[in-house]
Order: sequence, then C-alpha cells, then structure tokens
Amino acid sequence: MVSGRRRSLSCFFTLSAVLLVGVCLLDVEASTCPSSSSIIHKKVGDTVKLSSCLPTEGVTLARWKHRNTIVADKNRGVTKDRFYLNPTDFSLTVKRLTLQDSGNFSFISELNEHKQRPTVVITLQVHEPITKEPDVTVNSTWDDSNKSCTVLLECSSTSDNVTYSWSVKNQTQSGSRLKVNIRPEDGETTVTCTISDHVSEKSASKPVKCRNNSESVPPPESSSLLVPLIVGLVVFVMTALLLSLLYYKKSNHTCCNRLKTSNTPTVNQDETEQPVYSSLLHSDGCVYETIRGPEDAEKDEQSAVYSNVTTSSIPLNKHDRHRRK
Repeated sequence: MVSGRRRSLSCFFTLSAVLLVGVCLLDVEASTCPSSSSIIHKKVGDTVKLSSCLPTEGVTLARWKHRNTIVADKNRGVTKDRFYLNPTDFSLTVKRLTLQDSGNFSFISELNEHKQRPTVVITLQVHEPITKEPDVTVNSTWDDSNKSCTVLLECSSTSDNVTYSWSVKNQTQSGSRLKVNIRPEDGETTVTCTISDHVSEKSASKPVKCRNNSESVPPPESSSLLVPLIVGLVVFVMTALLLSLLYYKKSNHTCCNRLKTSNTPTVNQDETEQPVYSSLLHSDGCVYETIRGPEDAEKDEQSAVYSNVTTSSIPLNKHDRHRRK
C-alpha cells in the first residue's frame, strides 16, 4: 500500500517535471519567432537570422523581400552575396550588416493549390556602435544658507539616438541633465554619465567636490615666484640707471672745475697763461672744447691734434718773449 503511494507520487513528480520542461522549451521557441511588431536591433558588421516560424510542410513558394525587393526565393535562390536562405526552414541569414540593411523584411509563402499564407514582417534596425565617450560638464555653486553645493550636471554626445543615464551616490537617474546637492563632508563624489543605444554603450566619470568659493584660495606657486623676480629686475635696472647718471654728472663737474681754474683772473700774466699752457700740453679735452667750440671738437682725431698744436704755439711764443724782456 505504502509502496503503491510512493510509486504514484514518483510518477506525478516525473510528469510535472516533463511538462515544466516542455513549457519552458515552448516559451523559448515562441520568443524567437517574430510578432506583428517584431523589431530586431543589430550593429554594423553583425550577422542576423530571420525566421518566419511557420510550418514548412507543403510549402510551394517561399520568398523574402527587403523593401519590396526580392532578395531570396526557394526556387531561384538568393540575389545578394551576403544573404543565405535555409532550404529546410526557409530562414534568411544576412552577414556583415550595413546601415542600408535596415528596414522591413517580408516573408511570403504559399501552400499547395496556390493557397497563400499570412505575410510575416520583421523590422531590422542596424546601428553604428558608440565609439566615443560622452562629455561631462560640471557647474557647482555654493549655497551659504544650506552650507552645501548645488551641482548642475550636463552630458552630451556626438552619437545620434542615444539615451542618457546618471549614476550618483549609488543612485541612477535618466536624462542628459541632472541637479544634485553635495556637502563638504561628502568629500569627493564621482558622477558617471552613460550613453547607450540598443547595441552598445559608453560611460564617462568626473570627480566633484563641494567647496566654499568665498574662502580665499592661495595663489599658485608659479605666481609667488614670479613677483620677486619682477621686483628684483626693476630694482636692478633702476640701480644701473642711477649709477650711470651719477657717473655722468661727476665727469661733467670735473671738466667744469678745470675750466673755471684756467679762466680765473690773476694780477700776474704768467700765472694766467700757465694753466692754459699746461692744459694744452696734456691735451686737456675740456680746454680744447672751450677754445675751439663743441662743434669743432667732434671732428676726426687728426684735425683735433693739428688744431691743438697750432693753438698751443701762440701762448708759448708770448711766454718766451716775456721772459727775454
């Protein structure tokens, strides 16, 4: 009695398991078959297999069309090198997909006695894969009333037909723009923007830290080193100019003193002529300029020497006559 019940329970569980597996297999098969609004997404370069999931028994006509153009036929074969028609289940395989392969694929079939079956339409969309990461822009503003930062996040991409999503503080939100509040005690917070389509996705992250903008920020090290360098250069130039000016004034003052000494009137004519005579013998430039004038002094060196010798001979002769008397 007990053994009979055990056998009955064993059979029940076995049948239940078989039925469960059958239902799962049925669901899997049904999921691969297109519906009235079936859309398949693929990226450029992929391979796709299109199936009508219709019975193949008694089929006399099986044909695939792409945008009203016949691309495969049961009796005539395929018209493109990238297309392959399975003669058993009449499925169509397309290799090395391009953007031009997007569109509606229609499966037309007939049974014996030219009985046409319902047309199966499958929409294929081929996408360019996303290759470039999005650009993330962060604009933070300090809110003194709440002692926190209001951060405006914006995500942009050069790819078309993409969706945006943000990941901040273990939370995910959709949209290309997002506004969040961050406090200084939160430390460095990482924000991540993800762009995606039906076949690919790319992400970009940026660290965000809340800081009070009103607080003084120390200048960079390069600026602190540049200021002393400029001040030192200015002091050096001014010192050089001052020394040059002092030297120029000192030279003019010495020349003028010699001239004053030579022109001081005295009772004795010998004393008057002696400084001039001495200055001429030593080729004193100041006396020469006084006698000849500034314009004559700028002449070439040979003319100046000749003039000095000529001028010096006159007072020398006078001095000799005076001594003879």
